[in-house]
This record gives sequence, structure tokens and C-alpha cells, in this order.
Amino acid sequence: MRCSVSSNALDSVGDQRTVQVTHPFHPWFGQVFVFLAVRQTWSQDRVFFLDSQGRRFSLPAGWTDAAEADPFVTMRRADARSGLPIWSSCRG
Repeated sequence: MRCSVSSNALDSVGDQRTVQVTHPFHPWFGQVFVFLAVRQTWSQDRVFFLDSQGRRFSLPAGWTDAAEADPFVTMRRADARSGLPIWSSCRG
């Protein structure tokens, strides 16, 4: 009996998951890389990825789109867009 192919497995040719560098001051800001994994190393979650030449690198997860959005940063962006000081959004 043959095993069926997993429906959630990545295709080795095309359907590779990617990760984008989102830290605004990092030299790779905006660049997209082939995602490998998220692992806890050096006491923090790090994203491991491949560059276009197949070299493996890692960055803190918070510097990429692989991390969940920080609620504080999200709220600050919303306040910045509204033009109101951050404390005004806390008033009743």
C-alpha cells in the first residue's frame, strides 16, 4: 500500500514559504528570503532562512514578518496615524 502525499507539505520546486525582513533599520529591510524554521536560540526566537545563493542566516523573529505583531507597536501606529497623542486614546 502506498502512502498518500501530505497536503500541507511544501513543494520542493515552487511553493516555498518565504519570510520578509521588516526591521526598518536593517540593511535587508523589505527583502524576501526562503523560510526554513523558527527556533529558540540565544534565549530568543530566531527565524532561519536561505538567501538567493543558498546560504543560511538567522535574525530575531521580531525583525521579520514571521513574528506575531507586537500589540504596543500596533497601537502606537494607530495613534500616529490619527495624529492624537497616545494618552488621548486611553481617555473615556
